[in-house]
Amino acid sequence: MRARMNERGVIFLAISIVLLLLSILIRSPPLILVSSLALAYILGYPISIYSVNNPYIQLKAIVRNSVIYRGEVEILQIEVINHTGSYFPILKLNFKLPLSVYLVEHSDERIFSIGPQEIIRFNIPFLPTMRGTYSIGPIVLKLGDPFLLFDQMIATKGNVEFEVYPKRIAKKVSKSKTREVFSALIGLFASRQRGIGTDFHGLRDYIRGDPVKIIDWKGSARSNKLISKEYEAEKRLEVLIGLAAGSTARGPKFDYMLGVAMDIYEGIIKQNFPAGLLLFDDDVIKEFMPSRSMKRKMQIWAETFDLEPSDVYPDYSVLSQWMEKKSLTGHLVIIIGDLEGDFDQTVDAIRDIRLRRNNCIFVDVWGYSFSFQQELKDAAADLASDNYGLILADVIGRELEQTQYFMGSTMKNQLIKHGSLYAYIENQDDNVIQSIERALFSHFGSQWKYKA
Repeated sequence: MRARMNERGVIFLAISIVLLLLSILIRSPPLILVSSLALAYILGYPISIYSVNNPYIQLKAIVRNSVIYRGEVEILQIEVINHTGSYFPILKLNFKLPLSVYLVEHSDERIFSIGPQEIIRFNIPFLPTMRGTYSIGPIVLKLGDPFLLFDQMIATKGNVEFEVYPKRIAKKVSKSKTREVFSALIGLFASRQRGIGTDFHGLRDYIRGDPVKIIDWKGSARSNKLISKEYEAEKRLEVLIGLAAGSTARGPKFDYMLGVAMDIYEGIIKQNFPAGLLLFDDDVIKEFMPSRSMKRKMQIWAETFDLEPSDVYPDYSVLSQWMEKKSLTGHLVIIIGDLEGDFDQTVDAIRDIRLRRNNCIFVDVWGYSFSFQQELKDAAADLASDNYGLILADVIGRELEQTQYFMGSTMKNQLIKHGSLYAYIENQDDNVIQSIERALFSHFGSQWKYKA
């Protein structure tokens, strides 16, 4: 077993040498004895343990959850297992973190003792701040000496890799509100077929040939004529989420848009209806056909979490042409994008989608608050050291915000003409559930609260 002197040991060695030289100069026997013993320990300890084998102590480490979201605290679980019958009074556990991952409570070092055949577990909270693939480690376990001057590596664990996904938006909304809004979407846009189905629709006069099992015998007895029950078949709806990437979706805005897309996707499949996803800019980036499968959800996470938008403007006709190529009709298409590109092209694409007998909701993620606000503040700080720069940024920001309001109002009116809904997300504190609820209320009034 090899001992390596740590920083504390180097400082101790330097002090011991200085003390020894000083004691010789001043001819102080007690000081000479103390400094000589210190140097003897520093030189003798590594030699004394050189022939000793490393004790069998095992390290295990995992991240608690398989799916980790940006901005949410996660737990690194480390397990130290002593397979020997010996007691170790001083053990040091170290691990390295990537730059975008921060510890919540403690440092990246733990000093502890472990008894014979004992298992010690550490739960270490950390906070990922950016989307991507990361690794914590290597995780190193060292045996310390009584004075903590040396470190002997006795066990290591390779990097613990994990993937950080976009921050979930719907966590800010209650589950009951989420179910209410998505249930309303299904109720308003799903198609039904009357006939023998599972959902009771009402009563009607008996028609010759009706099956005996749908006759309402109690109602027939009261009215002195045969009455049949009428049922509706199960509601049918497939949802396609179109996410417009590109140069207008930058940095945290794209993270937010991905989170919005997955909130919608999960909300739909939890209603037991299929949902699909298309990512596009000036071409198709990723396509996932509608499915109810939770495995598909994990596949989408796996293939989209590390995407970054390209430096091109999104072309919304890519979405309409892709749907035409796939012959998709009767879908609810929820487009997540912005109005920073070609306005007329966006309207034309939605019109084409509607012509193929699809319903459409455009979710406008406002560009100003995501893309320009911080850039204006940074520019103001560079251009002026006094309040003038901040005032200028505020004036420019208000002008941009007014432009956004105007474009949003215009888009809403255009979509109404084409029988579509316009929803907007104002800033990063807003969420898609409230956004869709506002759109439903604006379009349908109180009738949007559909009752099955």
